[in-house]
Amino acid sequence: MKQQRFLQLPSFSSVVLILTPILLSPLTVCVPGKESDCAFVILWVAVYWITGCLPLGVTSLLPVIVFTFMEILTLTEVTNAFYFNGTWLLLGSISLAIAAQTAKLHLRIALKILLLIGTSPKRLLFGFMLTTYLLSMFMANTVVAAMMIPIVEGVLNEMRQYEKQRKDNNMQKGARLEECHLNRRNVDMEQMPDDTCLVKNTEQDGVLKNLSSLSICVPYASSIGGVATVTGTMPNMITINILQTSFPNSEEIGFAKWFFYCFPASLITFIVAYFWLLWLYFGISHPKTWFKRSNAKDTSTKMLLQNEYNKLGPIRWNEKWVLAIFFVTLLLWFTRRPGFMPGWSQIIDGKYVNDGVVALTTVFILFLIPQERPKIFTDKSYRKQNKKRLRSILSWSDIQELFMWELIFIFGGGLILAEGAKKSGLSAYLADQIGFLVNCPPWLTCLCLSFFGMLITECTSNSAVTNIMVPILVEVAVAMRVHPYYICLPPVLSTSLAFMLPVATPPNAIAYSSGHIKIVDMLKAGWFLNLVGVFFITLSINTYGVVFFDLNHYPFWANIQNQTDILSDISNGTSGRL
Repeated sequence: MKQQRFLQLPSFSSVVLILTPILLSPLTVCVPGKESDCAFVILWVAVYWITGCLPLGVTSLLPVIVFTFMEILTLTEVTNAFYFNGTWLLLGSISLAIAAQTAKLHLRIALKILLLIGTSPKRLLFGFMLTTYLLSMFMANTVVAAMMIPIVEGVLNEMRQYEKQRKDNNMQKGARLEECHLNRRNVDMEQMPDDTCLVKNTEQDGVLKNLSSLSICVPYASSIGGVATVTGTMPNMITINILQTSFPNSEEIGFAKWFFYCFPASLITFIVAYFWLLWLYFGISHPKTWFKRSNAKDTSTKMLLQNEYNKLGPIRWNEKWVLAIFFVTLLLWFTRRPGFMPGWSQIIDGKYVNDGVVALTTVFILFLIPQERPKIFTDKSYRKQNKKRLRSILSWSDIQELFMWELIFIFGGGLILAEGAKKSGLSAYLADQIGFLVNCPPWLTCLCLSFFGMLITECTSNSAVTNIMVPILVEVAVAMRVHPYYICLPPVLSTSLAFMLPVATPPNAIAYSSGHIKIVDMLKAGWFLNLVGVFFITLSINTYGVVFFDLNHYPFWANIQNQTDILSDISNGTSGRL
């Protein structure tokens, strides 16, 4: 019989790939000019980013191609975006994380914290959140989430195995008791084990079901912790680099300055998030019950964690070096330009030294140190057998295998879009279209933009939103004559605190892919944390942020763009707007 042929419809990705440039092309024809050409490219890239029809890194190469063909940017301007200061900071920070990952130092720290805090359900919730929160400050939150989820799965599997064994034991005890009753034996009911109570079985089943919610605390804690430092998440580095390119003479926001500003809001949000999840999944209970003695199930979980920790053995040579280099890097970052005192880069007049240079220096040292302790005083026979060069703590093969190269392209592609929007005049045009914000109070504008950034991030990647949104916010700040940090920082931080959908942030996607949580769970737990995050971010910029960044005064370095417009207007015989 002849096989029937059915018409195969093209996939959704293929339709988006083909139709997007075709449907957007009338924009360049009907509205000629560099602004419309740039808008065409940005919308093209935005559709690809939102739909995911191509990998984000591949889509990020699109501006490199199209901007040069449309003569919006030169090839030199395009390539410079990939070699900006933030690129080296990103490269160095991820390389440090890879060194910790290959040495299994991050796993040792995580297991040790969990063992110290305890293994009861409420303590496990706090332990996983605290561990993820701390690690996400100094490592990419995507890496931390990918590392913590398998540990959560191991604990949950141990819980399920214990619960199944307990039920089997209860069934056997119940069968024996029933047999005793049938044989009319005198059974002392006081000797009946408590585990046979069906009410307690139901209660334990509820606890086990709530333990599955441990998976949801990992992406939430990693996103909250990533906000606290520049290296924690991609939008932070993207924002700093766009601000530096838009205002070349602006005061640099270094690692220390960002941390001292963002950490208080991040810490308060973390505390609220813990108590919210505690109430949501375990209910309200007296604080004394949080520190009750562990039962057999908690003991089995502790044994699981202890066995995993024992497998690591005593701390090794390479772990000690990675830990030492990590602390040295943090010390150099914090003391380079702390703000409240002269930093070491100011003392040595190192005006070209930034956080990226510090990170690359310490990473370079890891390439020089051997992975094992060298045996200097050995006999000749041992030296003859070990003439091969010792492997270093961080090797190039580790970088090739574990480095997330896609982040470099996303980072550079976003800077290219920002530079193209600025050079073509599209950012200024869009700022004029939302000129009604000029008449609003600055605090209301800041609050509305933060909510907008948080909501739109629920539908697409926070890195993509930041790349598109920050150049427009810069123009809005200049038009309102408000400090750019006041307008730009809160919406960007809000994009990292999106908890309701998997696509919003990479940690959300990693946790959702584990299969332990559903979208309904994320919606139920995330809506309140979204509001809390926006509230504390807006509160921080309007309280201590005013003093921290001197937001009451419009900075002189923000007048550079206005001065350029004035000069061009004067040359054309018109007056410029101050």
